Amino acid sequence: MKNPRLDLKINAEGTFNVLEASRIHAVKKVVHASTGSVYGEPVYFPEDEAHPTNPVSFYGTSKLAAEKYCSVFKNLYDMDISVLRYFHVYGPRQEDNDDGGVVSIFIRRVLADQPPVIFGDGKQLRSFTFVKDVVKANILLATKKETNGEVYNCASGLKITIQQLADLVLERFKRTDLTVEYSGWKPGDIRYFEIDNSKIKNLGMDFSWGFEDGVDETIKWMKDNK
Repeated sequence: MKNPRLDLKINAEGTFNVLEASRIHAVKKVVHASTGSVYGEPVYFPEDEAHPTNPVSFYGTSKLAAEKYCSVFKNLYDMDISVLRYFHVYGPRQEDNDDGGVVSIFIRRVLADQPPVIFGDGKQLRSFTFVKDVVKANILLATKKETNGEVYNCASGLKITIQQLADLVLERFKRTDLTVEYSGWKPGDIRYFEIDNSKIKNLGMDFSWGFEDGVDETIKWMKDNK
């Protein structure tokens, strides 16, 4: 939202550059990291890969443009390209600045003796997906020929509210002295995600990380590296 032109340059033009370099150097496989934000506000639940793509943010729009470049390169040059639409990825090494991921932001704030801040009412529903499962999904798509030209939701299928996340982080740190703060909704923030991940699971993908285990792993890493 702060710099949509930079967002466009990185997500759309950056993807174009990767695809063009891959074409020139005859790269065997490209797995494009996209986002569930390309769907926009849900028209139906659960959202599968056939769900309409009507992004409501500059970010989602630039990522959808990147997907379209993938499609064009595949069709024009017969390249092997797959698309993974990520959902709420978190884990060790995640950016924890104010533009980073909400899991690491909440942990960073509590480590600094500050309360988590929720934008909205906390009832937003997310499908938090641990980074090690995302790595596994990338390898799966990269090694299976039948994924060529296909789009997959990369989502754990878990349904966790932002309030539940904040409460869990405070509980893990035993910080009964901190109280969650609430602020106004962020523009372009989608309230509810309920994701159908059956397509990638039918490939053999197993989302093995539970939410509490993933948060514990993230907390441990941030404690050790801050």
